[in-house]
Amino acid sequence: MNRTIVGGRVLDGGTGSGLEGIPVSNGEDIVDTDPDGRYSLGVDPEIHGYVMLTLPDGYRAIGGFYRHLASGRKPLDFELIPYERSTDRCFSLAQITDTHLTLAGNRSWTGKALREDLEVIYGIDKPDFVVATGDLTSKGEISQLEIFRKIISAATLDVVTVFGGHDGNSQRFAGNPGETFVGNYEKVLGPAWFSFDYGGRHFISYLGEDYFLSPEDTRMKELWFSRNLERHDDGRDIVILMHTSPTQPFLEVVSKYNVKLILHGHWHSSKVFRYGKALVASTPPLPFGGIDTSPRGYRLVTFGETGFTVRLRHVEKRAEPTDGAGEAPQAIWSTKLSPGLDRSTPVFTGEDLLLGMSDENDCASAGVLCIGTGSGRARWNFVTDSSIKNSVAYDGGRDVCAAISVCGTIYVIEATSGQMLWSEALPGHPHRWIFTSPAVDDGVVFAGAKSGYAAVDIEDGSMIWYSELEGNDAWCCYASPETYRNLLVVMVSRRGILALGKSDGAVEWETELSVEYHYAPHLVQGDRVLTGGEREELVLLDAGTGEIEWRGKLAGRYPTSLSMNGGYIYATTSEGSLQCFDLKTGAEVWTYQSGPDWFDMSPYIRGGRSILARPLVSDSEILLPGCDGFIHVIDSGTGGCRGRINLGSPITAGPCRTDRGICIGTRDGNLYLFEEDQLG
Repeated sequence: MNRTIVGGRVLDGGTGSGLEGIPVSNGEDIVDTDPDGRYSLGVDPEIHGYVMLTLPDGYRAIGGFYRHLASGRKPLDFELIPYERSTDRCFSLAQITDTHLTLAGNRSWTGKALREDLEVIYGIDKPDFVVATGDLTSKGEISQLEIFRKIISAATLDVVTVFGGHDGNSQRFAGNPGETFVGNYEKVLGPAWFSFDYGGRHFISYLGEDYFLSPEDTRMKELWFSRNLERHDDGRDIVILMHTSPTQPFLEVVSKYNVKLILHGHWHSSKVFRYGKALVASTPPLPFGGIDTSPRGYRLVTFGETGFTVRLRHVEKRAEPTDGAGEAPQAIWSTKLSPGLDRSTPVFTGEDLLLGMSDENDCASAGVLCIGTGSGRARWNFVTDSSIKNSVAYDGGRDVCAAISVCGTIYVIEATSGQMLWSEALPGHPHRWIFTSPAVDDGVVFAGAKSGYAAVDIEDGSMIWYSELEGNDAWCCYASPETYRNLLVVMVSRRGILALGKSDGAVEWETELSVEYHYAPHLVQGDRVLTGGEREELVLLDAGTGEIEWRGKLAGRYPTSLSMNGGYIYATTSEGSLQCFDLKTGAEVWTYQSGPDWFDMSPYIRGGRSILARPLVSDSEILLPGCDGFIHVIDSGTGGCRGRINLGSPITAGPCRTDRGICIGTRDGNLYLFEEDQLG
């Protein structure tokens, strides 16, 4: 190593005097300034690109908190000015992520959209600052990064940036493995890892995508990180900002320190769980709907004298009532859920309703909720380790329900009492991303997602088998397993439809299809499997062999729900249409179009129409739940609209028929029971 000594002073801009005890780093080593504000630091120009401060509470930096070594400036002085706001322990920040700024084409995530979104955040919550946790741009080209910098420099809010892989892709695609690809980012936006203090907390920006760094830079970054943690383990709460989700080794390391919050993006989805003292939160993208159909938005963190609260915030795009829309009829009962109903269709046991509950704030209310159909009141509430993203499975013979959390824990619960019989964590817990429902058949719970499925004895939770399919669950998918005779039929995105043996998990047949993670759950009915195929395609398979019977043309890019009834297929689409097909031939019969979405929830779409929930289909009519906030009553034979009922919030979980009427839940937390003839 060819080290030279660089130095300078950290000065109080108001008095001109030196500031003592300010940490100064080259991205590897960390030293403190002396009583006169002076520091000296060994640097190797081949590996160290800058000198940076850990900005303390109560100060702002004139000219930034870092100096590029390539500038040749000597000495490398820093001037700080008082900023009293950052000494207040009560403050808030907004986390945005995956903005993917692009400069070409008709994409919705342009600079104009980013400017507007930052002002919306300021108008709603007025946070003290914003943290943008990576994939700020689509490719990491200098021009994109400069436009991003220009936008945040002009914003009302201060924006702290974090490196994400897309911000280095232009270099990575032009380079060779083992090189470092953060040069464009650092040239425009500054160090790819750094720290600062604010409001009595210590914030660390961490780069978790090591394949963007050379082995030497990875070593240097990890050494800096460990030294940073050790130096700031002084009772201060530590917040880590990163792009990708933390790995198990990472969590084990930081759990030894006072890390209380980890904020990240990358998955374009929402997931919250606790690991030791830390809350780990993944946030959906700001400019468009999430892969998991989370509305586009941000995460608001509000710090108090001690502790903090976390809230997932959505950017609302209120739909206007359409012609002929009527107000909701008087319900038999209604109740308010907290949090609201997401994608979990209620399950009727014959007496009660069972709901999988998703809490994307702090996961404290995640679990399974039982509502009595006679009263609408909660009978019991079972709390799980993280959100239940989909419906539970009910075994009427045993009067138990099975649920699986997004982190990968299976729970079997007595349906009458709410008492847990057992729980079992799947391989990979808590790093699973499970948005499927379990299936229950012949005394066995089948549960999992893309990386693998398990068969577990429903009586005692013993693992019968585990079938590993892929390396991970990327990306979040609601397509749940379905049983057919001796088979478990599963969808594996970007691979196809597979049938596993129920007895051993072995692959019995596999049909290669271009199914994507955002596709509707496949449907097994009779001896057939219905699923999406290529773009704008519907495919019908033989359930016993996987052979394709026919392919049909969709009115949208892909199906979002599938139903069969009386010789007809009903498919909702990503463009908000309901399409009817002849079951035998695949020929289209009719198409119906819903209204504009209340929120932007479709993956990668900003400003569109979509249907997410499966409609309730009968021989005469269809109750179509809309992301526009309406129940559309559709004639099953003609596709004509008999009426629209305004429920005032997106309906993203399917209606449920009970012995007393139809149960419908909305995203804002209203759960209704209507008499069936009121909705006709």
